[in-house]
Amino acid sequence: MLVNIKQSLIDGLTIASGSKSSATYYHSKDEQMKAIRDAIKAQYSLSKELPLIIATQKGATGRYVSEVLLNEFKQTQKGGACNIVNPIDWYDNGLSDKAILTALKNLDADSGFPYVLRLFVDLKKEKVNNERARKIVLGFIWGQDNLEFYAVKYRNKIAEVLKHVYGEKKTSILLSIAQRHVDILGDDVLGTEKEQSIITESIAKYYNGDTIKAFKLLLFLFRKVNFPFDEREFPILAEYQKAKTDITNISVIPEEVLLGLISDVKHPQYHTMWSTELQRQATKAMIRKNVKVTSVNQQVRQTKNTAKLGVEKQVDMKKATDFLALYKTGYETGFNDEIMDAIQALADKKKFTNFDYQNIGVVQDKSASMKGHKQESKNTPRAIADFTSLVLRKSAQKSVEVTTDGEITDIASAFIKLLKLERDVKYDAIFLITDGYENAYDGLTNEVIEIWRSETGSQIPVFQISPITGAEMDSDVRALGTGVVKMAINNPIALQPQIAGRMLEIDTKRWLENQVIALEAAPVKRNKKINVNA
Repeated sequence: MLVNIKQSLIDGLTIASGSKSSATYYHSKDEQMKAIRDAIKAQYSLSKELPLIIATQKGATGRYVSEVLLNEFKQTQKGGACNIVNPIDWYDNGLSDKAILTALKNLDADSGFPYVLRLFVDLKKEKVNNERARKIVLGFIWGQDNLEFYAVKYRNKIAEVLKHVYGEKKTSILLSIAQRHVDILGDDVLGTEKEQSIITESIAKYYNGDTIKAFKLLLFLFRKVNFPFDEREFPILAEYQKAKTDITNISVIPEEVLLGLISDVKHPQYHTMWSTELQRQATKAMIRKNVKVTSVNQQVRQTKNTAKLGVEKQVDMKKATDFLALYKTGYETGFNDEIMDAIQALADKKKFTNFDYQNIGVVQDKSASMKGHKQESKNTPRAIADFTSLVLRKSAQKSVEVTTDGEITDIASAFIKLLKLERDVKYDAIFLITDGYENAYDGLTNEVIEIWRSETGSQIPVFQISPITGAEMDSDVRALGTGVVKMAINNPIALQPQIAGRMLEIDTKRWLENQVIALEAAPVKRNKKINVNA
């Protein structure tokens, strides 16, 4: 059993770090999704803790974590068999909850609130509404510090999720209770013991604030507001109400919400600000200029469109945290000094401390397939490869980089070129950044590596880093051969856990013990109001 678990963990770390739902140059979206789900199903059947342990690792993609959590909620708490952790520890001592909440925390931190909402909507689609799922969903939503902003930006989705979790009947009861409390303007409204129990179990135990405020948010989400919001208590919702009649001088409402309001023919300003193409462009420009709540990453992505609208808006590129936004903007508009400085600054922040290899060689695949699918993943693999190469080189003391030539994937020739440059840097590791789809002929790189090892006796590790996983490989990396250690990434942060995870091959039991110890120490609970960092 341990041998099977060991191999599944090694493969699972790779799959988790590279799994994406978007199409690639070689695969359709449906093929990718089926491969991810099949891989998770296989992991779960081996031991139910396995996919959750992998999902808690830094660098696991949002798609992988979402599918693992969805699978876990569907199976219910007692589904599957524990073959890694003692079932008593997993169930009764709360390790299962901690693993779920840690994975949910990573999903929120790495992929964002919309990704978590998408997971919760998937629970509705899959008709999953068991007690554990309900409590975790309610703790997450009502525990958000920025719930007022999210209520405006993601109103319909949050309402959809809450209605599913509460059910039709309880939603109606909660709205009736909320309306009565708000109308009487107080928290001292005497309700029945049953009402008080419903309020406590449905909202109060999760929401860290005044119950009346929670009621007002609930009424807004379900479009039952018949009162004005006080701008001192609800500055965002108060401005939203103003925007329903006048969108000029609005600064704290998201652009997409304002565009949704003004594009409604019933809006008072529709005919003066939206009815013609000229009016629409002018209004979009005004909104782009006025809104102050757009994230830096989103502003970077909007660079081309902002210029097209004729708006001059200062963006501090160095505050961007999304390397994909920086690179894709650079590919579209050109890499000016500001973008290059921001990329360098971000790479400095992301470089690995105490990196295991200080003299490295890097081969980067620049072939056509690295540009990704022209609609769904345009330039995504390319950006991941570019940034990963930069982070690796910043993490080492000395480095040499060689890129492939032309549109085809010829890693072997670039590898030979890299070896010829070893006189400058005595490599202690070589990294091949490629999707693994060789065009020179399949298997050539592996032949070259085997000859090199045979002729020189070198045992330095050769790592293959792929920005995509392949559906035909069961959502794993298409390996260049047996002479390389394959890893998948969507972000350089995923490299360190995979490199460290190679101790799996030496001491699988110790690695698993370390993961369980980390889960035991995780400061997460279901009731975010009390103490939930997820």
